[in-house]
Amino acid sequence: MLISFIVLYKVLSININITITISSTINSKGKGKTMKIIYDGHSIKMFASKKDTYAWAHKPGAAWPCSQLSGKSLFVELWYGDLVNITVNNKYGVDIDSNELHAFIEDIAMGIV
Repeated sequence: MLISFIVLYKVLSININITITISSTINSKGKGKTMKIIYDGHSIKMFASKKDTYAWAHKPGAAWPCSQLSGKSLFVELWYGDLVNITVNNKYGVDIDSNELHAFIEDIAMGIV
């Protein structure tokens, strides 16, 4: 897992902005796209490719056999823990199971995948 930290200090101010970018390849064969997570202290943005969601939904011991996310690209933005933006296959307003979405976000945020 690649973790890069960028810390920007505002001169003569107490304000500190920390941006953390975490990239992880979850395809077991080392091929495929890279999932990207950006955390800036206020919001978390998660970008997952079709291969990422498929791999997550079919992982041994914790599979989602009727997954609505499997094989779909996903973008999720959380602001102070609240869901503020979501796209599935670059479309807004797609109805997906909230339990599955919560499990995906939790697994990714906890680094389980």
